[in-house]
Amino acid sequence: TTPRRFGIASDATYSQFADRLTTISNSRPNQSAVPGTGPLSLGGRLDQVTYPVTRYDYQDDIFGTTFGTDNYINMSGGNDKTSYSLSGSFLTNDGIVLPTNFTRYGLKVRVDQKISNKLKAAGGLNYVNSRSKDLPNGNNFFSPISIMFINDNVWDANRRNAAGDLQHMEFNRMNVRSPRETFDITQTTNRIIGDIQLNYAPIAGLNFTYTAGVDNYSLVGNTYQPRVAYFFNPTVSATQQVAASAFPDGYAAIGRESFTSFNQEIVGSYVKDFLNGDLKSTTTTGYSYNYQELQRYTREGRDLQAFGQNITAARNFFTPETEFRGKQNISGFFLQQAFGYKRMLFLTGAIRRDQSSAYSPNAIGQVLPRLTFAFLPSELEGFKNSKMGNWWNTLKIRAAYGRAFVFSAVQYFERFTTYTPFSYVGGLGGFTTPLSLNNRDILPEIKNELEFGTDLEFFKGRLNVTLNYYSQKIENLIVRVLPAPSVGGTSILSNVGTMTNKGIELLISGTIIKSKNFQWVSTINYNRNRNVVTKVTLAPGFINLNAETQGIQQGSPFGIFNIRYYARNANGTLLLNADGLPQVERGDASGKPQRD
Repeated sequence: TTPRRFGIASDATYSQFADRLTTISNSRPNQSAVPGTGPLSLGGRLDQVTYPVTRYDYQDDIFGTTFGTDNYINMSGGNDKTSYSLSGSFLTNDGIVLPTNFTRYGLKVRVDQKISNKLKAAGGLNYVNSRSKDLPNGNNFFSPISIMFINDNVWDANRRNAAGDLQHMEFNRMNVRSPRETFDITQTTNRIIGDIQLNYAPIAGLNFTYTAGVDNYSLVGNTYQPRVAYFFNPTVSATQQVAASAFPDGYAAIGRESFTSFNQEIVGSYVKDFLNGDLKSTTTTGYSYNYQELQRYTREGRDLQAFGQNITAARNFFTPETEFRGKQNISGFFLQQAFGYKRMLFLTGAIRRDQSSAYSPNAIGQVLPRLTFAFLPSELEGFKNSKMGNWWNTLKIRAAYGRAFVFSAVQYFERFTTYTPFSYVGGLGGFTTPLSLNNRDILPEIKNELEFGTDLEFFKGRLNVTLNYYSQKIENLIVRVLPAPSVGGTSILSNVGTMTNKGIELLISGTIIKSKNFQWVSTINYNRNRNVVTKVTLAPGFINLNAETQGIQQGSPFGIFNIRYYARNANGTLLLNADGLPQVERGDASGKPQRD
């Protein structure tokens, strides 16, 4: 991979912006005798006289041309009763920001066994190990790219002392090469996904399937940022040292996370033909269970002792360590009946009841329905035998309606108000009250969806069109809102109302050229969604979500911005108060001024 370079201003360009020559004045030997006449900036006065300088392209210190490889090996075999497959993979990819890297190893095994004519078994295991070497990014003072942008390019980033240590660039700033040469930021993940399946067919048409699976991963992240050699410079004032926000005294952090998800499902189905096979009936029932467990631990510290490279070397734990343990289970059963007639008419009805430990048992008890319908006029003899049937191969009309719980809005123990323990000096302890309040009786969101669609196929599959229209209604909408000041928190988990989503989805794909050795396929995808909060059960008007200007309001899309505006006279000028100052317009959610 070859990185794309940013443009670098020339000497002539920089000479037009005298304010950016502050660091040149800071490096002048005659700074004391000629302090300059401009404003204070970065700890030194600006000299408005330009000087000849050498400019450097720091991109050469950050980016590089890199490579990656992706390798697979696979083998499979077996006989009429046993089949197996085994595959391995190795991927490595260097990032263009040196020396970042990502490496992944994978191993996958699967075995299918026919035990008898009525009983079959299958199992599989997938193991993945991934490792990454990272560097900081984002808006901070120790990210390589941020350092490149905030430093004047008049400093030699490769300047070193007698011991070979990098030296400072601008005052208060990190050297652009320090993260690359000294930081050690890694993340290692081990993940195992496994499943077993048993299939038993005691009589014709009757089938039972049991499936169990587990998904487990463990993740460890480490960060080590050593003390910088230019952290303390006795020739400049304390305000000109490397900024504390860049952790020049050293920084270490560790984060661990482990997650386990166990799933099991048992499904029974019975298939029966009627009307000489023209009508097929399929009855299905089943039960599913999912258990999740998450553990997370983090700790960070700064002011590292000499030679220490992990969290035990830190002497300033400026934030408390955190630990989280969460457990949750979701279970449910369903009953479904499906009919199919001559491969052209399909009707399916189902009911389902689910529950989740994330919600109060009293909040869940509904049996939710689902109904689907499909009709294929292209399967009619008159359609297939017509001239139109020669080029129009498939016409399918679909409709569906269903209600379902949305359990993802509340996680683990989120409906409870949890308190954080702490320790005073001297061994005394206590608990701090959380700012985010919760709701023990929170109700799960329920999504009602109605969908209509059609699938079209032309010219023996060379042209395909799929069109959908959907209308969703989400009840018991869950958000965190700002409570009344008397409640004592900054947010509270609440059911606030009802929201709708309505839209269309269009997918067109066509094979433009198709030959033995070449194929050209083009796809066009169009989506349109309109979102409206149709009902607000809390206080009327605008409800803040984040103490700023974003929130919800009945009749408007979710997450609208509500910004105050100044009152104006009829001629457009500001309406000033008695003190001659602008004033906010009075009104309500309608947006129309309401003055005395």
